[in-house]
Amino acid sequence: MPKIRIALYPVVFALITGIVLLALLVKDKELEITPTNTLEKEGVEGYIVVYQPQPETGEHRYLIIEDRHREWVDDRPNAEWLVVNERTKVTDSKGKELQASALHVGLYVKTWNTGIKDFSFPSQGVATRFELQVDPVIHKDSNISKALAIEIALNDMQDENTIYFVKDATFNEESLMWEIDLAVYDNPNESVRVTVNSITGEDEINRGQE
Repeated sequence: MPKIRIALYPVVFALITGIVLLALLVKDKELEITPTNTLEKEGVEGYIVVYQPQPETGEHRYLIIEDRHREWVDDRPNAEWLVVNERTKVTDSKGKELQASALHVGLYVKTWNTGIKDFSFPSQGVATRFELQVDPVIHKDSNISKALAIEIALNDMQDENTIYFVKDATFNEESLMWEIDLAVYDNPNESVRVTVNSITGEDEINRGQE
């Protein structure tokens, strides 16, 4: 019997070593950002309203504000700051991979992330995926789409001190203008209407009007 126990020691040691190595491998894989990562969480769906390059790290930072207003905090829609790095996957709605440079202010996107830090508002996280959503709404009397009109409005309202989100976007058939209503993120009662000429794409800003 003593000889049998001694013979089993190398086998047990090998099993324990294998289990430890496997656990370390799994832990290392969990740190990778991949589309199938179990740590991946669905994030906000809405418009990119702010872009901030990060020259010191080579990363890119985007603020996305929820369009559907599912979750409100202090009368504001849900929002997330997401960092895009070399491991973030960017695709169109059909799954075709795109360059990260395809992301810009005014795009409507679905997002996934590695987990949000809730101690800040808007919350922050690292993006695993961005999926660009194309809004096909083009009025018969307009040369530009609703999506492009929103993009024009948000880009013209870029301000270091004020963040705007899309409250409404409609086409005025009488004036042939897209009317984009934007609200101030920190004070949703303060609004701005940007009218975009559906023929030329030129816009006009009207503060305090809806």
